[in-house]
Amino acid sequence: MQKGILISLIVASLLVTAFQNCAKGTDTGNPMQSSSSLGSQAQEDLASTVCATLENCYSSMNSASCYQSVNELPGLGEKFGSPSASASLKDLSTTPYNTTAMSACQTQISALTCSDPGVQAAYNPTTAYPYGGALNMIPQSGACPQIY
Repeated sequence: MQKGILISLIVASLLVTAFQNCAKGTDTGNPMQSSSSLGSQAQEDLASTVCATLENCYSSMNSASCYQSVNELPGLGEKFGSPSASASLKDLSTTPYNTTAMSACQTQISALTCSDPGVQAAYNPTTAYPYGGALNMIPQSGACPQIY
């Protein structure tokens, strides 16, 4: 009798575990992410990609200053597809975004070279806002305008 109860408990436990795993879904679902922590990750990743690309060309620039400036640059959100013309990346930290487009955009930005006019216009250490030209290096075709 106890053996039957023990087997029933084991089977019930396995069924509960199987149903819990089924409810988790897959990683191939909707590419639009809406969690605020994920939005914040997109903001961080995009700013880091822009600054890493600039660092390849301007070794004397300050990475922390670049990251902060790019995050707060008004209008940069629009370059990534935000409907708000004045949005910065920081403003979009809780906005849903397309993960597929973001990954492709990062590849586009990383592929820019130092001779690209947008990269050359992105950083000017002699101005009050040295990274104000970063808007110029965001590709306006392909994946970047489809992120937000």
